[in-house]
Amino acid sequence: MNYLYTVWFRNNTLQPDEQDYEWPACILIDAESEEKAIEWGNQLANKRLNKIKTEMFLRATAEAVEDDSKEELQSVPKVKYGIESTDDQIGW
Repeated sequence: MNYLYTVWFRNNTLQPDEQDYEWPACILIDAESEEKAIEWGNQLANKRLNKIKTEMFLRATAEAVEDDSKEELQSVPKVKYGIESTDDQIGW
């Protein structure tokens, strides 16, 4: 099953009124459950944060996606639970 994982980051080098102070990133995650999708998405997000010290993790959600062929999901990166992905593959 595919889940749309959305994570929100905060850039600590910007002021709260700046556009990219808080920003979301979305990934489709092929996982066996919502919990597994959040677990894997959080692991990927934290891996990114270990390299980018100016940002922090705020929150994350995952929702089941019945049809990932919808036009609005075509540009969303897709990863499989447990398979390492590069930042370029994820798009952040």
